[in-house]
Amino acid sequence: MEYICELIEHNIKDFTNYCVKRKNISIEEDRLHLLEVNGTCPLCGNSLLKNSGKKTKLYEIAHIYPNKPTEQEKYVLNDVQVLGDNSESFQNKIALCFNCHKNYDSHKNKEEYNKLIEKKKKLYAAEKIKNELSNLDLFPQIEKLLDKISTGNIFSNETIELNMTPLEIQHKFQKSEFLLENKIRDYVIRYFVSIREYLKNLAETNQFNFERFAITIKLAYITIQSSAKTKDEIFDSLINWLMSKMQTTNRIVCEIIISYFVQNCEVFDEVTK
Repeated sequence: MEYICELIEHNIKDFTNYCVKRKNISIEEDRLHLLEVNGTCPLCGNSLLKNSGKKTKLYEIAHIYPNKPTEQEKYVLNDVQVLGDNSESFQNKIALCFNCHKNYDSHKNKEEYNKLIEKKKKLYAAEKIKNELSNLDLFPQIEKLLDKISTGNIFSNETIELNMTPLEIQHKFQKSEFLLENKIRDYVIRYFVSIREYLKNLAETNQFNFERFAITIKLAYITIQSSAKTKDEIFDSLINWLMSKMQTTNRIVCEIIISYFVQNCEVFDEVTK
């Protein structure tokens, strides 16, 4: 299905047959466009659905590169990058609220076009990651770990010294990434020893395969890293994935677990100076 294929990108100057006859959008494709933007307009942030007894659509599916460009639009967008096999491709469409769609179509310029293209690329990459991560399995025992952390039943009197092996956290971040580094450092200092001992006890009683779990986290990291540009984006995507897999809304607990694997070396690599 094109929705989860690799992103196709061409320069419009080299793609003379890009614009094709408009086709109707199926109910499934419409739903996928809505899911892609998480139900909010990617330009203004307003909700695309109104819940008043029954859901009312407040959006339309917009063409990023126009399906039938005017001569002025052809001139303005003469050397832009386009997405997908043709103008009716899923990759060239995006859900926008009525106002943003109208404004975009009426005042299209290269700056606004490139802004929307970049939003589409990020959204598409995020959905592709979700599809790939959905195939990675976790263990039912992790639910117990989440519960123990959220109820405060996993505290240890020990704290971790950050000059231990594995690699120091400070070696994994640039100076500009200090906010994320400090967050992860605080979680590690407070929880690393407790989580390590809890997982060790599970493994010793044959209730848990830690190596397999660590490999799953590593695979999730590698999958996300291939598309995400910053450590903040990677960390956030890992948290969202873990929350989804564990069917929990407790974001802090998932941040604690992923921070454990930052210190344990499955997440983030050493920064080359």
